[in-house]
Amino acid sequence: MRHNSLLQRAGRLHSLQPLILLAIILVMILAQSILVPGSLTLDQLLIISRQASALGIIALGQAVVILVGGIDLSVGTTVMMVNIFCITGMQASNSRVPAGLLLCLGIGLMIGAANAVGVLFLNIAPFVMTLCTTTICQGICYVYTQGAPTGSAAPFIRAVGTGRLLGVPYSTVIWLVLAALLWAVLRFTALGRRLYAVGGNPKAARLSGISNLRLIAGAYIFSALMATAAGVILTGYHNIASLTLEGDYAMNSLAAALIGGNAIEGGRGVGRGTGLLFHDAVDGDADHAGHQPGGKADYPGLYYPFGGGCPTAAETELRKGGNCMRIGVNQFCFPAGCDVVQALRRAREIGFDCIELCLTADRSPEKTVGGVTDALDISGYYNRLLHEHAGERELLELRRISEDVGLPVCSVGGIISFSIYPLTAQDPSIAQKSMDAVRRMLDAAQTLGAGSILVVPGIATEDLRYEQAYETAQTRVAQLADYAPGIQLMIENVWNNMLYSPLEMARFVDEMGKENVGICFDIANARRFGSPEQWMRTLGRRIRELHCKDYRMSIDNINGFTNILDGDVNYPAVLAAAREIGFDGSWVVELIPPAHCMVDRTLRHALETLRALDADEIN
Repeated sequence: MRHNSLLQRAGRLHSLQPLILLAIILVMILAQSILVPGSLTLDQLLIISRQASALGIIALGQAVVILVGGIDLSVGTTVMMVNIFCITGMQASNSRVPAGLLLCLGIGLMIGAANAVGVLFLNIAPFVMTLCTTTICQGICYVYTQGAPTGSAAPFIRAVGTGRLLGVPYSTVIWLVLAALLWAVLRFTALGRRLYAVGGNPKAARLSGISNLRLIAGAYIFSALMATAAGVILTGYHNIASLTLEGDYAMNSLAAALIGGNAIEGGRGVGRGTGLLFHDAVDGDADHAGHQPGGKADYPGLYYPFGGGCPTAAETELRKGGNCMRIGVNQFCFPAGCDVVQALRRAREIGFDCIELCLTADRSPEKTVGGVTDALDISGYYNRLLHEHAGERELLELRRISEDVGLPVCSVGGIISFSIYPLTAQDPSIAQKSMDAVRRMLDAAQTLGAGSILVVPGIATEDLRYEQAYETAQTRVAQLADYAPGIQLMIENVWNNMLYSPLEMARFVDEMGKENVGICFDIANARRFGSPEQWMRTLGRRIRELHCKDYRMSIDNINGFTNILDGDVNYPAVLAAAREIGFDGSWVVELIPPAHCMVDRTLRHALETLRALDADEIN
């Protein structure tokens, strides 16, 4: 009797598991709303749902495999393989989407079938078989791409990965529909009851006339197809072919399924969903704690697998509609001897939300146009992981470092297309080097998870007609925009003898008709030619990023640049204009020439000044 009583209590406790997990989730959400005021908004919940959707879809397949007594460690590699061949097959063209989707479907079917054959007919343990599949698929991907995958997703796939239906991300809708269908099948159909029977007691199921082999094989194929769907969605979200996209999806999907009530021995679970909610609530809380300016907590191991600490689009959405600047810093603010890893760590310690990394020339750059590089005192800069000939290996290392430090890369800058290899160059060899350098910046932005790059559209010189410089710059920028449709090309206003009027700059952008071409507005650069706040009202929503420093009109040369509020820029008026036009991008501190001493204190002053402006403490 006592034994039966204990079993009954255990059964009741297990039936309450979803409610217990749901209560824990609600407590965690409440704690987050208290610790991070204003973080619990509808926008944030939708962003979390989009981040959770890929893992949620993968977890559906993992849960079915666990239900029949198996395990699938190949889901992450399936995502990576689908990502690479989806981009290869579609070649960024909507006309090739059907063929690309069929290719992805074939990959998923083959991986699922291979797992099923190994487990059922070769009697290989599921753990070992799916691990072997993972290794084989990784090898195929590395050999096929030669370690450096390239390309971008078709517009339709990008829309699926980033678009919304009535405000709800498409990926979330797909996840919820698939979850509802799976729940209905398991709860109300004979197929669902057979799956539970196979996992609960395979021998009894077989004696009852159930085809165990067919159902177990179907479970592995279903799991691979769910990973395939997630891979297509992630391809659209990231818009890049990457050898690191597999992330930790195998372990995370396994954790989500088990926490949600699946029994590792099979025969029980699926359909509750609380495990995934608990997993992502933990990830969401860790992400907020780790990314708050000056925050004490940093949990790189808990960052969501959607690109570690670099959810730039999500962070931008979170900051809409309120006084909450996203403040970054340009790498050139640190001395030339400061390695990129040191720059990331120092920027994080100071309290910046993100960093703008800079593509540099090789160690011995060619002679510059007009000596601009020397004048800016950045000729000695060399970014060992982000230079004009950096490969995929260096970029992936840089992304890993950024994720470990916990500082997102908001954009990729540099002045190669300005003074070293101008985009307006008439010499074909120099023009080619300029285009290649900007393409390298676009590739870097995709790999690093940054959403944009800075482009100086060349320079107008005495030996080149202005109209020719204007048209050449437009043509080449438009070509570069087509190279990476998912990355924003931000035209920066600099002292290049071009685009010295807000009306002309607006016209320059509009005439190209490219959705991914905007403006990085340098506030101090514009002060020499007028009032920056009036420029901003004219340029409006074309502005995607702001560069922040100040300028002293009395000096009226490059030495007139100074720290924020030390010059003639009316920053309260600039802030008012930014709010008026609905600006929601990054405010990037760019103190050039860089400080020669007390660098961290100087940058901290700039950060604190912008925070005070945002809080309306300065007027």
